[in-house]
Amino acid sequence: MTMVNDFGNRTSIVSAFALLLVCSCSRKAESIPQSPFRYDQQVGIANLHGSDGCLASANPAIDSGARITLVDQPAENLAFQTPIIAEATMVERLKEDCDDQHMYTQEFSLSGPTYYRIRLKSDWSGNSYVFAILDPLRPVTANGKNVEGDLDGDGTKETFRICTSSEGAHFQVWTGQPLEGRPRWHWYVYAGYDTENVCTEKEYFGRK
Repeated sequence: MTMVNDFGNRTSIVSAFALLLVCSCSRKAESIPQSPFRYDQQVGIANLHGSDGCLASANPAIDSGARITLVDQPAENLAFQTPIIAEATMVERLKEDCDDQHMYTQEFSLSGPTYYRIRLKSDWSGNSYVFAILDPLRPVTANGKNVEGDLDGDGTKETFRICTSSEGAHFQVWTGQPLEGRPRWHWYVYAGYDTENVCTEKEYFGRK
């Protein structure tokens, strides 16, 4: 009788220890912090042609094979266009500018952006210049004429906006609605020719 009780006690102790171990592991897994989304390092500009593209980013260390989400958000003066969302894969880092200085900016780095070659699964049918997002924490989706998504996972969706100035386009990411929420990211793409100036002063929260 005593042996049965001893066996039962040992079994209970082992079971309790195993349960504590599982709970401890679960708490450790839950406590692992998620890396914060960095707008300056995880949002860039891509110029797409066919199934290939040139990506300009302030991030100098994007790994080959990394997943890139492409967002083609039509400018407001091109309301007839439809938003496009696609996926691309990082191929390689390039030693030289692959876009003839149109995407060059000193906004994040005195040396300018780092250039990469990216590849799509099929030929691109949208605008040439698009937003390029490295590993957004939540998916981006099209909502009518606009693209939105909670890029940093804080519970508030980010929106995309493009406005044109006299010689180029300003690409912007806002938390909340454009012009009303918090400005998070800006990049100027030089067109090299005269464009319709529709930007307002409020939209110039980055380099003019």
